[in-house]
Amino acid sequence: MTDVLRVQDLRLVCGVLLDMVEERFGAEIDLSGVGVDLYWNVDLETAFAPLGPTSSFPGHRSVLGI
Repeated sequence: MTDVLRVQDLRLVCGVLLDMVEERFGAEIDLSGVGVDLYWNVDLETAFAPLGPTSSFPGHRSVLGI
């Protein structure tokens, strides 16, 4: 395990996340339809619920090196 997080890896992971959000919700998300504003929090279990357990996220170990 490494103590370094490369910005390139973080950029890749963020891109994958945003691609998945866009695929699921489209290019725009209407926050008024889900009862939240721009400042909302999602607990970790809920955040990963649509994908199943966090360990099932494809490639997460190889991208982050953990």
